[in-house]
Amino acid sequence: NVPDDSMEPTIKEGALVLVDRSFGVSTARLAQASAGSVHDGIYLFSMNTSTKGTQTAPTQLLIRRILFRVDGKMIVRCDNPKYSEESYDMEARKRPRPIGRVVWHANRI
Repeated sequence: NVPDDSMEPTIKEGALVLVDRSFGVSTARLAQASAGSVHDGIYLFSMNTSTKGTQTAPTQLLIRRILFRVDGKMIVRCDNPKYSEESYDMEARKRPRPIGRVVWHANRI
């Protein structure tokens, strides 16, 4: 279930999503991505909220839209305009890493 309103109006808060974890986007292919890339889309990300010593806090799951620019940047954005977008270099070690691509969603009536 989508935990927040960050992807509204495309995907509503509480919607059920189906994630394809076999999307197979390699780092080499991402580096070659162009405007309108086949890799653009909505993805599920895993974010560790904090790390203390050897223990990692529970993982937070996020759904965001990814766009790959011609200059090699990865843009991560929400569809809801109240949230700002983020830009990452493809070589950045701390850039978000997708778990899978969102391929379907359903909302309550």
